[in-house]
Amino acid sequence: MGNEVAFHLSGGVFFNLMLAARKKPVANQNQCLKELLYIYDRSAKEMAGNSLVTIASRFRNCDPDLHSDYIRFGDPVVVEEFNGRMRDDYASVVDEVKNYADHYLDLEVNGKWLVRALMELVEKDSLIQDNAKFMAIPGGLPAYKQEFPEMQTVYIYNMLLGVWHFICCRQDDGENGQETYFKLSDYAGESRPRKLNRGRIGFKDHENMQVSYDIEIEEKPVRIERPDLKDIYKRSLRGEVVETPLQSEIYEPIEQTEAEARELVALLEKQAQRPGWRKSLSKYWVYLSRAYEKHSKKKTFLYEIRRDFYGFFVCNDVKRREKGKEEKKKGVISEVCVDSFREERCFAVLSGTGGMGKSMMMTHFMLDTIKKNQQDGQIPVFVLLRDYNPESGELLDFIFGELKRHDVNLHLSDLVDLLQSGKGVILFDGLDEIKREYYENFYKEMELLVDNYPNATYIVSSRPTMNFRGLSRFTVYDLQPFSQDQAVKMVEKLDQSVVDPEIQKDFIEDLKNNRFGFDWEERMDFLGNPLFLTILLLSYEGNHDIPTERYLFYEQAYDAMARKHDAAKALTREFATGLNSREFQLYFGEFCTLAYEEEKYDFTQEEMDEYFKEVIDANELKTTPEDFIKDITEKICLIYKDGEKYYFVHRSFQEYFVAYFFSRQLERRYGAILDILVGRDRIDHDSVVLPMLFNMENEKTELCIFIPFLERVFCGKDEKTEYKDFLEYFYPFITYGQADSLSFPRNVSDSSIYQFIAEKYSGIKRTIDGNELPVMDFFVEEEFFYCNEPGADEGDYCIMRRKKLPDGYEDKTEVEIIGREYMICVEEAYRRKECREVVKMLEDESFPLKQEYRDMKKLYLGLKAKYAKKTGKASFRSRFH
Repeated sequence: MGNEVAFHLSGGVFFNLMLAARKKPVANQNQCLKELLYIYDRSAKEMAGNSLVTIASRFRNCDPDLHSDYIRFGDPVVVEEFNGRMRDDYASVVDEVKNYADHYLDLEVNGKWLVRALMELVEKDSLIQDNAKFMAIPGGLPAYKQEFPEMQTVYIYNMLLGVWHFICCRQDDGENGQETYFKLSDYAGESRPRKLNRGRIGFKDHENMQVSYDIEIEEKPVRIERPDLKDIYKRSLRGEVVETPLQSEIYEPIEQTEAEARELVALLEKQAQRPGWRKSLSKYWVYLSRAYEKHSKKKTFLYEIRRDFYGFFVCNDVKRREKGKEEKKKGVISEVCVDSFREERCFAVLSGTGGMGKSMMMTHFMLDTIKKNQQDGQIPVFVLLRDYNPESGELLDFIFGELKRHDVNLHLSDLVDLLQSGKGVILFDGLDEIKREYYENFYKEMELLVDNYPNATYIVSSRPTMNFRGLSRFTVYDLQPFSQDQAVKMVEKLDQSVVDPEIQKDFIEDLKNNRFGFDWEERMDFLGNPLFLTILLLSYEGNHDIPTERYLFYEQAYDAMARKHDAAKALTREFATGLNSREFQLYFGEFCTLAYEEEKYDFTQEEMDEYFKEVIDANELKTTPEDFIKDITEKICLIYKDGEKYYFVHRSFQEYFVAYFFSRQLERRYGAILDILVGRDRIDHDSVVLPMLFNMENEKTELCIFIPFLERVFCGKDEKTEYKDFLEYFYPFITYGQADSLSFPRNVSDSSIYQFIAEKYSGIKRTIDGNELPVMDFFVEEEFFYCNEPGADEGDYCIMRRKKLPDGYEDKTEVEIIGREYMICVEEAYRRKECREVVKMLEDESFPLKQEYRDMKKLYLGLKAKYAKKTGKASFRSRFH
């Protein structure tokens, strides 16, 4: 390895290889370069005369100082145009390459050498990452660099295009290219170009590779190797679980005794009839099998061990958001599956608050789609967005990593083929768990993914942060709270190992009779939320009663889990850390806060050790990270390990412990708490940290969080400036709609802290009725129409957005606009002269947010006055009340 030559791929080196493969008598190198560049850059057609001769000569010599208007590798404008042709009309581009190669190159003699030389260059170029993509497979499908050694058949025209495309779309490294050129060529004398020595490349690797001169892959029947059925039979007799497709579907008869045949067929049929699974016979069957095995069993808040998913899962209803009022009932979907989203062009966001079961629903989509694979051929991919990091590769690579995880024999081109065919179902779980600095990049990549592969299905789950502007083509569906019947069904499914049958029976009876005295909203909050329902049951188990404050649910759940398993064994086990339950609660809260501030929701072993060591050192505890991990994973069971990472059983528990840790701090430390909350202000719209902190310590929260936070806006400026700052800070984008037959979501502040304050104090939050406002053409975000969908009965009209109008409707003037949705950018409105009327509307005394501004300022001044009275007096009452 130490003596191996380090090669680097460059445009000049590529050109030299093409010249070495020319027909005899050799074609003119100037024309060869001009037409090669033309494939990438249409402006190269203008190259001529001495300029062309000079450029061709210097380009062949890999001159690092060559600068020309016609050598524009990596130019964003040219790259975008080239990529557009590759994306929209790949067949024409590969035809150009074929015509070029057939005209100038002798591929019959030099074809295999040329391909092997190019692949060797790519593989030995240390500057090219293993996950670099080359559009080298017919149909414009990509192949990773790391897949090159596995290629058995190479399509020469597609490979030439793929490598040339890669070179053109990056900045050509001339200096490294010249170094490689010198290594591959011999000196030929003064004023003569060096001569490429073909013996130095293209003969060592890929000796058994086959070269195809087709530009499309010939479809061949998939052959699945037949295993030794007698061996399968013998293993089954030893009690081993044998998973295999039905014999009658893919296997030829084999010699065996009649008794063996009968028993084997019975065994295979029994295997194939297992609930929820029949293997696909496609190339994805290994992936599907392993993915199903992974997702078909889950750990939950109550279950320490993996349990059959459908043994406890109850399916929520979902409801389309922003539908017409007359379609309110139609928008609710029961027994939802991936097929339920077909009419919305397969772009869906599944929105739900913490504990509503978003990840469970996405798991259901995954398993249900696999079970239906043999009927519709769809292949689902479950992608955890909490692991998304654009620095590790593109979104397509990130998705492919999940395929590769379950079947190392799949290639990137298999995923692209899946997406192009419309059979791919991509399930993105946890949009809200992406780090904030990655949001913009994710939205851009998501838009590009949908543009390139519009026939695939994409479902994204998220907390309802209301910030789905980056997914404009997606329809939002809200997870609905459990009905009473669904809540009862879930409790009935709980295993007797975690709940006493008598407790279970009494709880269901009290739930049905509403002995807890819940009003309608509380029933939706507590009984309608699967996680809260589970916590309710834990609380109920202790004294046949439940608390009324949400944070007390978590408090009692923690207490129950601290004693539950040991009580069942009639013993009291100490914490491995040597702490009592209250001490452990505080220090675990500090661990959760460290992770919360850094937006960490899952941990490697090293990260767990690092966080717990920080807690131990800061508090001078006499314990170890190993003991903390043992307590939290084995005794309390609030964190579990899956593979190489640790996860919270649910994020809301992390947030509860953060709130608990905050509540135990002295007032002088609340400034640090405010800094953490402000740092997460724009992303925590569904976080329970601030609401629970307020319930635990309402006066300290008002004095040390609310007043300093509002002071940033209400700080004695003139009213006009103060109101403008109020809008730009709390409502940088103001959204509302105008239509009689449509319902629009209410305008929500970008600040989660402000949103909580405004909703906590009744009478402050204002609703914007767009129908009472003037038309603002400058800020129209979306238009809604009545239209007749293709295939629907005449007169059967539905409401559609402009972006989703069927083909043929876009230019029809008779299509009736029934509503508009607006999004006013406040900063832009105040900056642009043409928006004076918009500013005038915003500053009008009757505008809802102007009224809300006055109410919030009044609240702020009232809070300041309230706590000003409690200072400066020496009486006992003034110091403690």
